[in-house]
Amino acid sequence: DFWKFAGEHLEKPTEFKGVSFVSSIKFIEEQLLPRYDKVTLILGLSDNGKESIGKRMRQLNDRTEFVNYGYEHPDSEFTKRILDGSLRLLFTKQKLIHTKMYLMTSDDRYLSFAGSMNLTEAAIHHNLEQLDSDYGMQTDPLYQCHVQMFNDNFRHATTYLDAKKMAGFIKAKNKEQLQINVYTDTVNMVKNKDTGDQDAVIIPAEEVKEYKDQYSSDEELKKLSAPEKLSVAQTVKLFGNAGYKKRNLENIGKELYSLTQVVKHVSRNDDNSGKITREEDLYPKPVLFYNNGQLFEAPRVGDNVKSELITSNLTGARLREQLQLFSDIAHEYDNYKEVGEGWQACDFMCFLFEAPWLWKIRNMYELSPSSKSREDVPLGVALIGQGRTGKSTLGKRLAAKLTGSGNFLDGGVFDAKNYALGKSNINMTITTVLSDYMYSDGPVNPMMIDDISPDLTTRPYFDRFIKEITNNRSLTQPLPSFIFTMNRREGDSKSQFSLKPEIMRRLWYLSFESTFAGDENEREAKLNDLLERANDQLYRYCQVELAKFFNNVSPETEQKIERDYLYPIKYVLKQAMDQFGMFELVKDYFEDNYDY
Repeated sequence: DFWKFAGEHLEKPTEFKGVSFVSSIKFIEEQLLPRYDKVTLILGLSDNGKESIGKRMRQLNDRTEFVNYGYEHPDSEFTKRILDGSLRLLFTKQKLIHTKMYLMTSDDRYLSFAGSMNLTEAAIHHNLEQLDSDYGMQTDPLYQCHVQMFNDNFRHATTYLDAKKMAGFIKAKNKEQLQINVYTDTVNMVKNKDTGDQDAVIIPAEEVKEYKDQYSSDEELKKLSAPEKLSVAQTVKLFGNAGYKKRNLENIGKELYSLTQVVKHVSRNDDNSGKITREEDLYPKPVLFYNNGQLFEAPRVGDNVKSELITSNLTGARLREQLQLFSDIAHEYDNYKEVGEGWQACDFMCFLFEAPWLWKIRNMYELSPSSKSREDVPLGVALIGQGRTGKSTLGKRLAAKLTGSGNFLDGGVFDAKNYALGKSNINMTITTVLSDYMYSDGPVNPMMIDDISPDLTTRPYFDRFIKEITNNRSLTQPLPSFIFTMNRREGDSKSQFSLKPEIMRRLWYLSFESTFAGDENEREAKLNDLLERANDQLYRYCQVELAKFFNNVSPETEQKIERDYLYPIKYVLKQAMDQFGMFELVKDYFEDNYDY
């Protein structure tokens, strides 16, 4: 008896994590939810007839279906647990191991299984299945192996709608048409075409343009529910201004996935007020926390969810591959511009990777007998320059992927957030949100905001904010940072930025003024290649190595950090590159830091 065996080896379990190719709502409701306070499952995309998880998830994510389902099943435990977050369902996307695995935990003990058994009644009671079991204390080294295995699968899984629906989003029919899945009733706003698939519609270019024009104003968008906004945003993303499908559709899948997360995040409820429930929802997701010399990762600020220790097993060829990506990004900004700007790009990535540890360096500077003080460690970096110089590509799209960020704030999005937060001044709203984040207890990863008006830096309240946050002697605990991209237009009064030494000392300006050289299609292909390759593997590796670095800093090393606050990350990257004889690729960039 599977459950009897589990009960004998783990009393009062609270959490169940599992990887199974097949399961059903009935099994989850009857076997898992009564036994565990928290359940996280990674499942295959097959559906089980009357107990189809796919059908239920569609009901939960479609406004009309959800209302009907609510009337039919008012006391559904499955629905309640999905909505309160104690039941999380993710689905296979790529690189999932074939072996099924299950990890159950109590306060300090664990019980794991790996083998052939799916989470079905037949597997539990009737089939001939084989499972290997391991159990013990969570302090046992082997426990981390089980956690790592689950996390590897977790990183390659995705939510139901993203996996099931996005798979059909990009399917070219001809030069003027595209088959896309629309899962809300906004499908009625365009003419349905008979495709044989009730989830899909064919939208000719002229109809897409008409559809986009209908929702071109903010007032019209505000009237839509979150799912409807998502459909509009996805359509706009897929088609250009004239209503024709965009180029490089094979590369747009990840952009659609990211867009889905951002739009769902900004429009996270369906009430008409448009209010964001809490300002913490603006913070980066996931959130990194520092505790006892190590970094942990949690879904977001304020969630009562057990944090996972950040680990990395990046070695050998995989490490070399990620180091090559780091070098290629810097060289792309150096070799393919009218004037090389790889120095700035490399320094930005170093700041990005070291950001969770800047507070430690500030403390070192404060205690140093030299003239250095905590204000000499900038807590923010601003990528400033003309349009089309690659600032947002580097400081938004690549930065988000390199850190594994699940959301990124656009300066323009603050129009909606002003209303949500009851403020009318965009620059002041940004400063307020930043201040709340910088004083929050625990998070250390940077908040990234794209397309900030440069004149923010000239505002007295921003001046007060950045001086206060950098001078405050009581802020010796873990402290986050922030990243801006700023578009500068010649002759525009809002493009003026502060050159006061006290601002430039605390906010690091990185200038990007040169456009990319060469053919536009060739340039886009190169940047798309970098975006396709970008991931957070090297970032996680650097966090683990930086934790080791700061665990034992000698007086000699402190002197090197005093000379260059980016020394720790440069040291970690150099040690890694030296394994493969790659340091010459970035040596010139590492010699000194860029000075605006």
